[in-house]
Amino acid sequence: MPSRYSAPFVDQKERIKLLNQVTAKGFLSNGQGVRVSSSGKRYFVSDFTVWNLLDDNNNYCGQAATFSQWTLI
Repeated sequence: MPSRYSAPFVDQKERIKLLNQVTAKGFLSNGQGVRVSSSGKRYFVSDFTVWNLLDDNNNYCGQAATFSQWTLI
């Protein structure tokens, strides 16, 4: 699922702000927020990290994220 669909509509502005911070800094850690699974279930994630993906020539390719703590809501 494209990540733009992983945040509830009401949280889209906050998501864009977060991703812009990652673009500028290269990464963001200790993030938290509500996300939506591909099946439509909502869950709260905490302590997530997002980083920029670069190719072998240091060209920007996108962003990736990981988290290990979540709670269904």
